[in-house]
Amino acid sequence: MGRKRARSPMEKHMPGNQQSNEKPFLQAADAFIIAALIAVVLFYFRSLLWTTELIYGGLDITRQFYVFKKVSHEALSNGEWPLWMPYIYCGMPLLAASIETPFHPLDLLLAFLPVPLNMVFNWTLIAHLVAAELFSYLLFKRMFRSTAIAAFCSLWIWSPFVLNSIETGDTNNVRAILMTPIILYFTESAVSHDGTFSDFLWGGVAIAVQVLCGGLQYVFYTLLFVTAYSGFMTLRSMPAGKALRGRVIGLAVMALIGLTLPAIQLLPALEYARLSVRSQDIPWFSMWSLEPRQLIDYLVPFCSGEELSFGYFGVSTIVLAVSCLVFWRSPRKYFFLAAGAIALINGLGTSTWLSHHLVSLPIVRGLRGPFRATLFFNLSCTILAGGALYGLVNDSRDREGGKHRLWLLFLSILMLGGFLAVSFRSANRFQVMLSLGLLVATCGLVWVALLYPRRAKAVAFLAVVLLAADFGIRFRDYYDASPTSLFERDSTVNWLAQQDSGHRLLVRGTAHSNYFALFGIDAANGHHAFPPLRTARFLPLLANGTIASLADVQYEVLYLRDENGRPFHPPTRSPDSVRITRAAYEPMGRATIVNSFRVTEPENVPGVLAGSDFDPRAEAILEESPPRRPGPNGIEGATGSASVEDRSLNRVTVRTTTESDSLLLFSESNYPGWTATVDGLPARVYTADYLFQAVFVPAGSHMVEFYFHPFSFTAGAIVSAASLVAVVIALAVLNRRDRCPEATPE
Repeated sequence: MGRKRARSPMEKHMPGNQQSNEKPFLQAADAFIIAALIAVVLFYFRSLLWTTELIYGGLDITRQFYVFKKVSHEALSNGEWPLWMPYIYCGMPLLAASIETPFHPLDLLLAFLPVPLNMVFNWTLIAHLVAAELFSYLLFKRMFRSTAIAAFCSLWIWSPFVLNSIETGDTNNVRAILMTPIILYFTESAVSHDGTFSDFLWGGVAIAVQVLCGGLQYVFYTLLFVTAYSGFMTLRSMPAGKALRGRVIGLAVMALIGLTLPAIQLLPALEYARLSVRSQDIPWFSMWSLEPRQLIDYLVPFCSGEELSFGYFGVSTIVLAVSCLVFWRSPRKYFFLAAGAIALINGLGTSTWLSHHLVSLPIVRGLRGPFRATLFFNLSCTILAGGALYGLVNDSRDREGGKHRLWLLFLSILMLGGFLAVSFRSANRFQVMLSLGLLVATCGLVWVALLYPRRAKAVAFLAVVLLAADFGIRFRDYYDASPTSLFERDSTVNWLAQQDSGHRLLVRGTAHSNYFALFGIDAANGHHAFPPLRTARFLPLLANGTIASLADVQYEVLYLRDENGRPFHPPTRSPDSVRITRAAYEPMGRATIVNSFRVTEPENVPGVLAGSDFDPRAEAILEESPPRRPGPNGIEGATGSASVEDRSLNRVTVRTTTESDSLLLFSESNYPGWTATVDGLPARVYTADYLFQAVFVPAGSHMVEFYFHPFSFTAGAIVSAASLVAVVIALAVLNRRDRCPEATPE
């Protein structure tokens, strides 16, 4: 007997209980709906397709992502790895901070094309939106085998959860959100009865791309969701023997690829998480969670009077998600009910006793913005709504009995009563009345499908129209795609750029001034990255002019409060909101020769720096003793000069001229990965004055080179390269096996 014939691509996408003469997975109607969904995306964001003036979003891009991507984009274009950000915090890791994502496939491609930076932002957004619409439809079509239901569920992408992230310019997170349906599609395909090993491989690649998007919080939540769903589906079907082992191995390979392929970016990020303020239990990280009162906005947007409504996903979806308890017979509904409840509880942060304990779990407590987990509450509700439609369209059993009618009557009264209760405490009666109208209309559709089963498919398409109208009416002005630039440089930055002093500046009074300060002209836009832990502890010392001179600060920029006492969100164009003063002290410069040093335990260094007897021009505070003092008399009385001869993103060259062995103080943060050479010979880099770098240099004239190339980047590059080769080989082998199946004897 010959081997079993390999399935064709068409057969792969057919349910196991279908016969060969049944309809294929995708038909002409599916292609039409997919084209329509993508056309809506392109039309809605048409102003972003070809413009060098408009950039999508506002606050987050203009205050943070633009600067980081600009530095990274220029570095890649110049053939340099974007590893170090020299413009803020006296220097900080660029790649490791996960703000810029240079190894994302689209970012890497566009960095080597003559594409303006604004278009890089816009094109990557549109590409992810189109991919999300395509794979959302494929995912739901695969789950429900219904064109109408797939179209209904695919509208989740127009919920304010996604649109708000786009409008605020949360570029990394919105791309990670839009990768979720791609990952879920390959997961659904892999764990279904007709899945193949290539589905696991492509699922791993999709996870890897989500990691490269930079939204690591969504990566964590997605991995949890996918793992739980895969386990549920495996327990539900309980494949035996070889099939079970194959699925377990496939899921392990999928996770392995998803974490090793992006290791070049992931390993530096994990190192930075350990060394940054993210490793500390800072109360600020419990912010950006939901309050119980905000849950009303999940039912009726803007009902509580909030300016934003993060969680709303349509009254029709809500009604149908509740109705799935009656009409969807699949055990899957219990998984999505549980997953949605857990995601919503997590999103409450520390607002309730249960949510407080949930977000205090290891790893979870280190994630900022617990409300982001509610993405999977919305997705779960969307799938539950699709399940209800599936039951109405396909399951006609017991339609003539009274059980379904009684349950539906009970649920209808319950939902109507809930909405009426909401209306009495609403700050927006129009929104409540609109929601009530949509609730009555959707309940009416469900009753029609129940009483007249032959009209069920028409009801499903009407539900699509109803949900689309709901989103369209409420959020027609949610995103302004007019051809006007949303990015304007802060007038303060323009003024400081004209000074061209080469020294640093200190920025205070921004939105997060309780934790952050900025150094560097290009970064004075207000919102910025989480600093390394040592930097965060060093920042309060900048109130001392002596320490500010050590940090090479020449100008101080103070953003004043608005009329409500709140900090401005730069960039701001009001001259009355910014105060710029030249420092009363003389900045020391980036490279200095000091003639003395003393050794102190690391935890004692900030206290020594704050002492009145500390003179940064005369001595340096080291945290460990050198193996030997340079020269017969140490460096006491050493004199000389040091100047920066050349610098690029990851490399700085300093020329020193001294009369005797000396200590060169270099005011760039001593993050792990910095090395130094003196005249080409390796030299030990010491941590000086708690934050900076120091190297001992011999007497005479010498060239000292500082170079940043962390081991985490090298190790990550090796792992990524090996993983990429393995994936390519595996896909090639599987593709060849599918193209050349062994012949079946007649």
